[in-house]
Amino acid sequence: MAIEELPAFAWAGLVWEDSALKPEDVEALLNDKIGTELTIAGIAEVVADALAAHAGMGPGKKAESSTGQQERSGSQPESSKT
Repeated sequence: MAIEELPAFAWAGLVWEDSALKPEDVEALLNDKIGTELTIAGIAEVVADALAAHAGMGPGKKAESSTGQQERSGSQPESSKT
């Protein structure tokens, strides 16, 4: 996920609560709050956790990839990936 995509992902997670919400509204809200109440890393973590939960994966839970191999959810150091 690229940093530029965070507002769109955050909007996708919030629009079910307010169908009139626009991606631009969320981007403006995030821009107002980043640095004062929120951090980019904090927003990215919440969005990533929400995506994992939606996919049925919790922290550390393994999901099967399209190649049939098991993959660990969440970020991993490059040295631990095979």
